[in-house]
Amino acid sequence: MRVYSPLFYLTLKMNKNIEFTQDLHPYFVTGFSDAESSFIVNLLRRNNLKMGWQVQLRFQYGLHKKDLDLLKSIKTHFKEIGKITDREEDVIQFRVSSINDLEVIINHFDNYPLITQKQADFILFKKAFGIVLRKEHLTPEGFQEILRIRAAMKKGLPDLFKTEYPDIIPVEIPAIIDPEIKDAHWVSGFTSGEGNFFINISKSNSHKLGSSVKLRFSITQHSRDATLLKSLINYFGCGNSYLSPVREVADFFVEKFSDLNEKIISFFKKYPVLGVKSKDFADFCEASEIFKNQEHLTVEGLEKIWKIKNGMNRNRDLSKNLNIEEIPFVKSDMTPMVLFLFLIPFLFLALAVLILLPIMKWTINSLVQYQVSKLSDIISQIIRPLIFFFLKNKGEKGHLTLGILNIISRIKLDMNTWTASLLFFQQKQKDERLSNANILALIPFDP
Repeated sequence: MRVYSPLFYLTLKMNKNIEFTQDLHPYFVTGFSDAESSFIVNLLRRNNLKMGWQVQLRFQYGLHKKDLDLLKSIKTHFKEIGKITDREEDVIQFRVSSINDLEVIINHFDNYPLITQKQADFILFKKAFGIVLRKEHLTPEGFQEILRIRAAMKKGLPDLFKTEYPDIIPVEIPAIIDPEIKDAHWVSGFTSGEGNFFINISKSNSHKLGSSVKLRFSITQHSRDATLLKSLINYFGCGNSYLSPVREVADFFVEKFSDLNEKIISFFKKYPVLGVKSKDFADFCEASEIFKNQEHLTVEGLEKIWKIKNGMNRNRDLSKNLNIEEIPFVKSDMTPMVLFLFLIPFLFLALAVLILLPIMKWTINSLVQYQVSKLSDIISQIIRPLIFFFLKNKGEKGHLTLGILNIISRIKLDMNTWTASLLFFQQKQKDERLSNANILALIPFDP
């Protein structure tokens, strides 16, 4: 077992591009495989084969390209079998598919067994491996047994086979009960895959700077491994577990700082996580030192933690030099006098608005009234000839429309004019024989 000194983590922190390679402990490989590996039984259409299908067995890891060094170390541990390939833009895979190479994989997990529910997948995979090794998959009976194994595995049997082989019944899934952690290296390997070192900065009115800092370590897994995650509470002597009622997810987490500092950090310094997550752990250790010395209660210390947080996990390659002003929730450290001087220009601006607003309002109203008056005069001069033309050609039948046109033509009417118009329409209802002369008498025109 290799134990690393604080100097090692300081070096790792100063050079985040350091290549980390070493001989892996077998239980580290098993723990990492419990987190990240897959046992796959593929069925490929091959018309030139007797059964029309090829059975392809494959063991693999799929990781972000940042963990290339870790995959190389795993490949070395497995005696350089398999291949490491680029599958997508940021994804790399380590695949083992030949029968001879798969025998190395199976021997490893026989000697250092998996303890998550993935052990059930391994047992089924090993059974399929035996069928292929004996070439029984080339017979109808052996091929159907492969289908029964595939039907019991995580992804189940493809719909095509359900139609072609409707009588296939999945084999019984092995029960994995009361898993036991047999070696600390398993924990470091499992954490390298599923662990998370997290720094949370949130708003807090009870803190001087307006923000609080919390450190959190967690391991997340499918809810079918909730029992295993709960056992980590006894293993570490701290923490809690949570089973989501909505999602098929379970968590083991530690938030109490004394537990993080004395138990979690101490453990992983002795049994280190590997891969890119080792850099997150180094950042987490640095943040814990700031927290332990209560430097996070100062502006400078909070700025340091903020920069660390924004360079961890998924932000590692996206981090930038941040200033304290960019931290959310942080209160200003201004003195009252500085704050008053800062507000003086805004006070003068508000005072100017209060003084000028009534003057501007009066000026605008005056201009509007003047323009409306002029506009009404112009409209009256235009509409008046039209009214006389209308009376000459339409006679008494147009008196209602005539009244409307006249009202429109006189926008600037006083109350007497509106009253006269109203009386006109009332009189109109009583006496339909009202003459054009009467209409003109009721409607004043400017000379």
